[in-house]
Amino acid sequence: MDSVSEDSLVAELDDIKHNLMVLQKQIEENTRLLSRKPRNQEDIANKELWKQKERCEKLQATLCNKDMEINELKLKITSL
Repeated sequence: MDSVSEDSLVAELDDIKHNLMVLQKQIEENTRLLSRKPRNQEDIANKELWKQKERCEKLQATLCNKDMEINELKLKITSL
């Protein structure tokens, strides 16, 4: 059962890492676009970048929590 839990955590962790990479690419693209936009559109782009930054921070926190859960499961497995 711990193996199943660990497998699902690893899969979820991989999904979170993938989402972080996608967000990073979106932020990079938006940053490039931002440098070409007129001033009034810059504010809109900044708001979008801020939202993506917040989402990225939430995903990173989730990733950290999942890493801790995996480490706890590994410790339980080795203690068996």
